[in-house]
Amino acid sequence: MKILLAEDDPVTRLLYSRNLKACGYEVVTAENGEIAWQYLQTQPFQILISDWEMPELNGLELCQRVKSAPDLPYIFVLLLTARDDESSLIQGLDIGADDYLAKTSDIEVLKARIRSAGRLIQLTAELEAKNLHLKEVNERLDKAYSYIKRDLELAAKTQIGLLPPQDAVINGVRFDWLFVPSTFVGGDTLNYFRINDSQLAFYQLDVVGHGVASALHSFSLTKILSPAFNMDVTSKNSADADSPTAVLKQRIQGRRQCQDSLFATPSSSANIVAELNRRFQTGIDTLEYFTMAYGILDIHEKTIDICLAGHQKPIYIPIDGKPELIGTSGFPVGILPESDYKSTLFKFAKGDRLFLHSDGIAECMNEDGDEFGVERLQASLFASKNLDLGAAGKILMSQLESWKGNNPFEDDISMLALEIIRDEI
Repeated sequence: MKILLAEDDPVTRLLYSRNLKACGYEVVTAENGEIAWQYLQTQPFQILISDWEMPELNGLELCQRVKSAPDLPYIFVLLLTARDDESSLIQGLDIGADDYLAKTSDIEVLKARIRSAGRLIQLTAELEAKNLHLKEVNERLDKAYSYIKRDLELAAKTQIGLLPPQDAVINGVRFDWLFVPSTFVGGDTLNYFRINDSQLAFYQLDVVGHGVASALHSFSLTKILSPAFNMDVTSKNSADADSPTAVLKQRIQGRRQCQDSLFATPSSSANIVAELNRRFQTGIDTLEYFTMAYGILDIHEKTIDICLAGHQKPIYIPIDGKPELIGTSGFPVGILPESDYKSTLFKFAKGDRLFLHSDGIAECMNEDGDEFGVERLQASLFASKNLDLGAAGKILMSQLESWKGNNPFEDDISMLALEIIRDEI
């Protein structure tokens, strides 16, 4: 350690300096406070030993300058004084002195105080180094988080882009939906599309879990189940069957065949769900299963054929009746290879409404730990039955926001709604 000794008495200055140097310290002396201050601005010191009573600049004033200088590192200040009254001690410590020693004290006491100061300085240096390291780590983490956040925001936009249009009409049937992931991206997804001139398909699914992992599985399912998946890839070297492009083409063709076979003969929603269950078995790892509600609307017969695979029962609101839950729920897709799925067929006339919803709505909790529940959901949708589907969805979201209070959504919120608004000729 390097010590600055500010002492106007030459004998005391020489005595202290020799003893401290004998202990292995580097000692620089100054005969008054002003010279000591100049040294402090040009040289690094860890300890300042200063007499209280000095010309030019006394020890108390020197201590005050050191402790208030923003450019100086931490310096341990030990005040030497002949004063022994309590008020002087309090005054020195209030100014910022780290220690206080009477000049009448033995030289060994001074050495012990310096050793103690050395330990404190070492601990302070170690703490500063750790804080600097933590600061650097936090800066790196902040930078990494900004990259992750940017990627997740892009993924969220991509996921929204995979969803069908809101407030759309196909063959006289209006569709609308809600989608609020619990994080940036979610495991819920939904879609609707025309199978042929007389049939429309619609579904909602919920991949187990939350966040990125479930969202990636949801992305894959959306691509496989979407009739708009028409990517075409051609290889520059068609003879190279093992080229990356050829392999990708084979995979895409395989997915297209899977998709085409699913919708080739859509006689029953249960058949489609059973086929999906057969193809999405995960073996002993059952952490990638998903629940699903899949329906086929026959616009000529005015019927809906719907199959549930571990999913929430849809809410059916006839134009002149009360809400009721529709369907018989089977096992989620991807757990048991030989699951038996059943369809429910019911009439769906002009003005009737059907709402497919994920469990995130019914299980949304308030600050008391109470769930929103299916009954409140039915009551909300029934009270809005004279409004358009979009307005009903907005009212429901407002109720959910109010219900959860300051709590976050712990699960994805999604709902697909449909209603026959006119008869197609």
